[in-house]
Amino acid sequence: MTRTRAEVIAAMADAARLATYDGDLSWRDALFRAGPDGHDLSRPTDPDRVLLAALADEVSQVDAHAATLPSRLHVAWLEEVLGVPRLPVVPDRVVARVTVDPKTAPAVVPVGTVLRGGKDAVGDERRYRTLDALTAHGATVAGVRVLVPGGPASGTPGVALSAPDFPIAPPTTPEEALVAPPAGHRVRIHSGALAFSGGDLTVAITFVGAGDVSALRAGSSWHWPLPDGTLSSGTPGGGSTPGVVTVAMTGGCVDPDGGDPWIECVIDPRTPVPEGLRFTDVQVAVTARAGVAPDAAFANDGRVDLAKEFEPFLATARAGDAFFVRSDEAFAKSLATLSITVSTAVAASGGVPSWDRVIHLLAEEPALRALPRRYATERSGADDTPVRVMRKASSAGEARANWLGRIEVGFDVGDLWADPAPATSARLEWQRLAESGWHEFAHRSTFGGVSNAVVGAGAPASLPSAVAGQPGHYVRAYLASGDFGWSDYLQQVSSFATIAVRTPDAVPAMPTAPVAAKYHQLTLSYTTTPVAATRVEAWSGWRHTVRSSGEFAPFRRAVDALGHCGMVAVGLEVPESVTGSTVSVHLVLDSAAPCGSTVPLTAHWQWWDGATWQALAVSDGTHGLREAGLVRFVAPQGWATGCSDVTASSGRWIRF
Repeated sequence: MTRTRAEVIAAMADAARLATYDGDLSWRDALFRAGPDGHDLSRPTDPDRVLLAALADEVSQVDAHAATLPSRLHVAWLEEVLGVPRLPVVPDRVVARVTVDPKTAPAVVPVGTVLRGGKDAVGDERRYRTLDALTAHGATVAGVRVLVPGGPASGTPGVALSAPDFPIAPPTTPEEALVAPPAGHRVRIHSGALAFSGGDLTVAITFVGAGDVSALRAGSSWHWPLPDGTLSSGTPGGGSTPGVVTVAMTGGCVDPDGGDPWIECVIDPRTPVPEGLRFTDVQVAVTARAGVAPDAAFANDGRVDLAKEFEPFLATARAGDAFFVRSDEAFAKSLATLSITVSTAVAASGGVPSWDRVIHLLAEEPALRALPRRYATERSGADDTPVRVMRKASSAGEARANWLGRIEVGFDVGDLWADPAPATSARLEWQRLAESGWHEFAHRSTFGGVSNAVVGAGAPASLPSAVAGQPGHYVRAYLASGDFGWSDYLQQVSSFATIAVRTPDAVPAMPTAPVAAKYHQLTLSYTTTPVAATRVEAWSGWRHTVRSSGEFAPFRRAVDALGHCGMVAVGLEVPESVTGSTVSVHLVLDSAAPCGSTVPLTAHWQWWDGATWQALAVSDGTHGLREAGLVRFVAPQGWATGCSDVTASSGRWIRF
């Protein structure tokens, strides 16, 4: 045991307490004094105190010398008795890691720089000298990705591992070391045709050129993002239709990032991964969508509340009036068919009499009243629109006809005048907006629903426009001709007033004003034409790929097209200026259990150029990740930031 000078002086004070100096006083009271750490010499400059202090120093030196005797005797025994010679002294070699402020990087450490390395076994400070010039860029580890396949025959997905937050620490229990999620294998399809905000929608997804897609039905699940930010799932179908998967979606579908909505197929980890699946394109079509409530409706420029009873053209409709229906979901898509369902709340009433009813008798003489009740009408026009005509049945009553002509209504002496049918029929056109203007896709004589109208193959079905300052996608019911009887009613009122003045004894019934019908519950149903997906991407293990052109294979369990079976990838946050200089990566590994295999390891290092992995010349101090060591290489030109093959958006990546 090696005692310090203070410990020796304290031992002297304890011994002096046992010797009497004067009466009740001891030599400790005479020579020593109490201090915060025990007793120390009083009046240390007195000769006797100086002698005691020198003795304390010698005792501590004797203790230090005695402490070396066991090891010296051991060495002497090895050398002199056993004849074992000394080995030459070999300095430690350590890996130096430089922490540098990124604002001041790079920092250069010259060759031969002395570094302090802590204390050695005897308490001396270790000193090291650098063997190479070191340029510190303040690099950090962006991530570590590991992929292990699940076996060549079963097709199971394998295991995908990712390092935890740095610094990486080994698992504390054997159970933690065995926890690893299966590698994910999924394909995602983006298309505007998938957009809907609620209810149900059935979509048919065609994988062009794929043939057998049974693995996307039986061994998979389908998911899509809901408006509330969660994921929903549906059951795939499609029967035996080659290349087609049908999914019944519910709840809505939106892209949380603001792009085209998407739906993805996730392969069940308990089923084989369909590595042989290949296709050249993906087409999406809505095969069933019903009960869509419009976003808004307008009668000309006036907002219409569809939640209540509404009049699409108000009471005094005129040719040129329009009823606009907005649906950004339906009319922004390439529609194959469109159905508009309208329920009548209150039927139309009033208006002018019907075509075959005799309105009034424009004659005062009994002889005319006794004539046969006949009237003549004609129909003309391509749309069968009725018009007023007058035909003479005989020439015997021309005088009376001239007399009666004073009331400015032509009629025949041989006929009773019956007011012909009013021109009440209308042409109502349902129209969509195209580049060249509004175009008809269906027409009706009254306001009502449209069933399975062919809207036209185009995207969108109706171009965006603005009504009353509100932009969106609209179709409209346009009153091309007629006014649902309002003009005829006004004409009948005029005739009634004339008759009432000229022949007050033969005044007919007052015409009744037309009352427009009222409607409620306007809903839309539609199907779409197949459209090409706007984006198709796939994740397979850590690999992320996006279809561009040609044949696309979304799933792959190996780490590359050559079938290599596993990888360890490391991402480094280093600046562009590192290009052309030497990069050193120190890997500290746990010792692996020996497997006894004598087969040489077939492995190599690669770097990511932004599109593919390239061979990397490496000085591998780990001997193929078998032991801790330095991996050193020259940073290549074109070392890309981010790596889709490990689904990383940052870092410059190498892999083993």
